[in-house]
Amino acid sequence: MKFLQISLTIMIFGLGVFAQTKQEKPDFSGTWILNQETSSPDSKTLENYEDFRLVISHKDPEITIRKSYLYKNKPLSYEIILFTDKRKEVNKTPLTPEQFSEIESQTFWRKKTLFRKYESPATGNTVRLIYEKYSLSDDGKTLTISTENRIFRSGNNSGLGRSTSSSSFAPGRKLVFTKQT
Repeated sequence: MKFLQISLTIMIFGLGVFAQTKQEKPDFSGTWILNQETSSPDSKTLENYEDFRLVISHKDPEITIRKSYLYKNKPLSYEIILFTDKRKEVNKTPLTPEQFSEIESQTFWRKKTLFRKYESPATGNTVRLIYEKYSLSDDGKTLTISTENRIFRSGNNSGLGRSTSSSSFAPGRKLVFTKQT
């Protein structure tokens, strides 16, 4: 009988820890409006963007993000689908309002933060690896998407026939969105 009580106690405690772990992941669902005052731009200034909004549908492991905004007074909208279980995603991302590029990415959780990593088109012998970090405020009213860029360059080392590479960090951006009620 004592063994049964101990077993039940351990099982209930284990289920409680499991349920608590599942609840740690935030739900990003909702309509989000860019707060330009608290956001920080990258090389493309935020002044070129107007009426920037996200509509997110989050049903783990799938997150659908519909982005829409005016870029230099031209309307632009597109959708990306992310899989939080590390499956690869292929989404079209705008290079300009008229030109899109396919981006292959991978998305995963680290505690309460969602990470997405992908390579961005670059020029010449340059590859840009981008890490996006999605985090939700404790009150659920602020979504922050920060970006870190790592740039890799490869080439020939002074004609020695040896391939070399170097890497550097480029300034990222922080986009802060407020949940529309």
